[in-house]
Order: sequence, then structure tokens, then C-alpha cells
Amino acid sequence: MFAAQTFGVTPDIIVCGKGLSNGTVPISAMIASDSMATAFQDGTGTMFAHGQTFAGQPLAAAVGLAVLEELDGRNLAAHATKLGAYLRAKLESLSDLGCIREVRGKGILLGVELCKPLPAGVDPETTIPEPWPELGAAMKAAVLR
Repeated sequence: MFAAQTFGVTPDIIVCGKGLSNGTVPISAMIASDSMATAFQDGTGTMFAHGQTFAGQPLAAAVGLAVLEELDGRNLAAHATKLGAYLRAKLESLSDLGCIREVRGKGILLGVELCKPLPAGVDPETTIPEPWPELGAAMKAAVLR
């Protein structure tokens, strides 16, 4: 569910929000390691004492729980991994068009570096690609056909 899990690292703090409610209800969370959390204890054992406008809001809490149940119950993280592999393969199959320099990312969060096609015989590994300002207009025209 988090990049930290994907890459096998243990962060001190994870801050998350939009994914807890799909951006529809104001909710966020801060997840801290034990060592980080104890640094915020006040002498009474209270941690992170604060008052926020939306703190403890029942609707937001219910939405957050429902979203987490859907993510877990439908195994959506694994599904996103599968879709990401499919999308990467499809994007990489377009490389013969000459305007895709690189597909990068993880899972379904992918980026595509587009550039002006290189002339025949030019090594793409040693040549810096030129921008292709007309590409957007060409793609728009292709989509609207």
C-alpha cells in the first residue's frame, strides 16, 4: 500500500490522506515508528496532543475504514501491480514509434518520456533527445479522429 513496503524500507513517518477517502472527505493520517512517536510524548504518556478542525470526525473515520476495507478485501494493491505490468508492457511496445525514450515508474504509477524521433542510425543511448512541441497537437488530433 505504501512505497516503503514496495521498496523494503522502514520510514520514521508516513503521512497519508487522499487515499484514505479517495479525496472525497477530509481525512489524513500520520503513522510514526515507535522511536519517533516516543519523542513526542509529554510526561503524562499523552502523544501528539493536538486539536484539529476535522479531528475525530465520525463521517471521515467511517469513510476511511470503508476505503481500507475495500482496498484490503478486493486485494487492490496486488491488482494494481498486475495492471502496472500490463500497462508497462503496452507502453514499451510503442517504442518503435520512435517518440518514446523511456517508460519508468513502479506498479501503475508510470511515466513516459516522449521526445522527437531520432534520425536513422543515431544511437539513442548517447544522444540527448530534442523536445517535440508539436507532439501534443499530433496526439490530440489522433485522439479526436
